[in-house]
Amino acid sequence: MWEWPASKFEKFYEAYAKRKVADELSHRRALETAALWGNTNLDTEENENARQTLMQSIDTSYSTAIKMVYGEEVDLPEKEVDWDDPWWAAAKRGMEKRKLPDTTL
Repeated sequence: MWEWPASKFEKFYEAYAKRKVADELSHRRALETAALWGNTNLDTEENENARQTLMQSIDTSYSTAIKMVYGEEVDLPEKEVDWDDPWWAAAKRGMEKRKLPDTTL
């Protein structure tokens, strides 16, 4: 490795980092699935398909996250932010405070 050019090492490290993130996402998916199956509160007559719906949501989120890690194009729905909501209003003020000054005079 000491004799490798920097670009080769960077490519290998990038692949390693992506693989680590993908492994972590896979582990998280397994934990979420186990938690879902272990939750007996979902066993109601009113929500017969609740567990299946949540499983599909977990699988969809996992697949989307893996695609994003490996650089594939993902169509995420645009959500309109309600800036009048106190949570988002505070976030907007924080972002405005941290704006970098314009250096293109």
